[in-house]
Amino acid sequence: MVIRGFGSCATCDHRYILRAGVGIESYQLHYVDCSECETPIVLAVRAKPPNARFEVEENFRLGTHEDEHATLINLHPNFAFDPEDFHDRISFPSLKYVARIAPHVEHLVVPGQKFVDTAFLFDVPNMSHVWGLVRRGLNLEGLANNGKPLNRTLEGYLAARRRFRPDTVAEDVGSMLSGFLRAAFFPQVETILVPALQLRNRAEDEFPDQFQEFLNYYRSQLAAEQKHRFVSIFSDYFKHFAQYSQMLVHARLGDTEPEAKVVGSKAFEEIKLYYGQAYETLTTSFVILACINNILLGRNYDRFQSMTLNKYMKDVEKAKRANPFNNEPGLYAFSQGLDSALRNGSHHASIWRDGDVVYFRSGGSGAERNLPFSTYLHLCNVLTIELAAIWLLDRSLVDG
Repeated sequence: MVIRGFGSCATCDHRYILRAGVGIESYQLHYVDCSECETPIVLAVRAKPPNARFEVEENFRLGTHEDEHATLINLHPNFAFDPEDFHDRISFPSLKYVARIAPHVEHLVVPGQKFVDTAFLFDVPNMSHVWGLVRRGLNLEGLANNGKPLNRTLEGYLAARRRFRPDTVAEDVGSMLSGFLRAAFFPQVETILVPALQLRNRAEDEFPDQFQEFLNYYRSQLAAEQKHRFVSIFSDYFKHFAQYSQMLVHARLGDTEPEAKVVGSKAFEEIKLYYGQAYETLTTSFVILACINNILLGRNYDRFQSMTLNKYMKDVEKAKRANPFNNEPGLYAFSQGLDSALRNGSHHASIWRDGDVVYFRSGGSGAERNLPFSTYLHLCNVLTIELAAIWLLDRSLVDG
């Protein structure tokens, strides 16, 4: 469904026609640059199917009629636009993605279930709200006397998910987290995770003593800190999910270089540090992959070819953390979204946006580089899916 609205920038009075695709979130926030004065305009779409409406958050006045000379802007919370369609009066970007998404959701239809929109099968409705329930469960996990609040949290999660996926199950925090991450980021999260789990299991089967030593070390020394990092980075991601969701479909479908796209909503100041933070969290988590790789090569988990685990963790720069397992495709797949130059710009706030282009300065010479804003969002999503996969691998170690 697409809704239309009319109005003007409260700063310069430039008039607009707004077309917004109504996604599956009940509240959808959009940040738009005024094309005349460049002052940010913030609008929300409040949806309660079958109804939806625009609400003003900042710097806009809603009108009651269309001005034929107004600038038309298309918005959508789940999809980006081809450049030639961004100002088109009959653009429906979702139609262009249906053929690609459909093969991945056909198996999700429950026999006897009434018709369900493809979007409700492919996506997790009210994603940020559901993540809040998962995070609450993770925070309660391990606390004394947590039975009642934890059960209530699980019930809330099941109620939210079964409204759209009646077959949802979750018996504990681990299964709730697993179900959520797999639903939110499939099919690509499975593409990365499954080979890694097979290698993890092979390490346990072929080298049981070495693997048990690794488990004991990981659970006692690293797991708690890793959990804190995972919860923190995913909380940052879902805080601004309305930004990332515009390009998420491409990362979920495994696109390496999406063709040029334009996104309607651009809250870059809110997310410009995310890539660097996600990069740091992911590469720190590579210790899991490195230790499994050591075991598969017949060594103790903490012995590399030419260094100790302590040196790997303390001295090896993040951009080289994947080198020890770069000959094992099932593990190296976790590093495909890494761009050290972009990390340097994002991590050190040497990054800015001008229109649809993001500029940043890398380390070393400090040369200026750039990429489309839609590509920045895509790379953030790629790292997030890799983080989801490695978190699921982590839980296979923690939960046994």
